[in-house]
Amino acid sequence: MKFEDIAIRKVFKDKEHLCNQGCPVENLIKIVKGRCKTLRTEENGGMLMLGYYNSSGYVGDLEFFTGEELAFTTIIAVGEVESYSLPINKSREILRNDLDFIKELSFFLAKKFQESSLQNSENMLLSVEERLLAYLKFSFPRLKVTEKLCDIAMLLGTSYRQLLRCVKILVEKGYLEKRNGNYYLLK
Repeated sequence: MKFEDIAIRKVFKDKEHLCNQGCPVENLIKIVKGRCKTLRTEENGGMLMLGYYNSSGYVGDLEFFTGEELAFTTIIAVGEVESYSLPINKSREILRNDLDFIKELSFFLAKKFQESSLQNSENMLLSVEERLLAYLKFSFPRLKVTEKLCDIAMLLGTSYRQLLRCVKILVEKGYLEKRNGNYYLLK
């Protein structure tokens, strides 16, 4: 049995929330096309972007396995997002007995953990300038930076002002160029 065969197809619009931190998780959602950003807000009001889902992934995966009722993060569509959705409480027992589904979800969680570990080590060991350049090279192979700088700052765990300083340094070093209001990678 495939997840898509028993789920309902749902399309999320740009900036629509798939789930909200601290709110009940009602559905297990499989993203099949589109991009979402994952945010976490701390008690002191600080917000950190944990990363992106790019055309694949699950929303509600941690809550599915742990039985937690409240979402750990907020997930927001960036552009149109195509997905399949199942009520988490009604489908938990059926899906827990589906070995193919459990393998797929376990693989996704392992990849998520691996990416999170890598990001955390980079955040501790690399300067903001190095992290910014690495992120830009990985995320924008077509050379044009299309992401909002405030979102990049959140993702890198730095202030917008600090990010602008780093962008200026990268421009001065010849890694970036600003044309027509957009930044382009040169190296």
